Amino acid sequence: MSEQKINGMTLRFNRNIYILKAIKNTEDAFNELARFEIVKEKNHYRVSVKEIFDDGIKDTLLSEFANYALHQTIAEQKKWQ
Repeated sequence: MSEQKINGMTLRFNRNIYILKAIKNTEDAFNELARFEIVKEKNHYRVSVKEIFDDGIKDTLLSEFANYALHQTIAEQKKWQ
């Protein structure tokens, strides 16, 4: 799974599992809810929330983003099979 820091609103996705295209697709799907920054690190993709447009989703935004990213990764991998 991914690591969450609530006060920093950050997720880290292991590059051995997650596909960058899937994370970018997730960012696109969530762009009406929040603004994100994706950084490629040595072993992870770090996704930071820069701005949330609706405070009512703050408690669930990271977990929903992570779930969607996992789904998108699985969907992308199936395209390769």
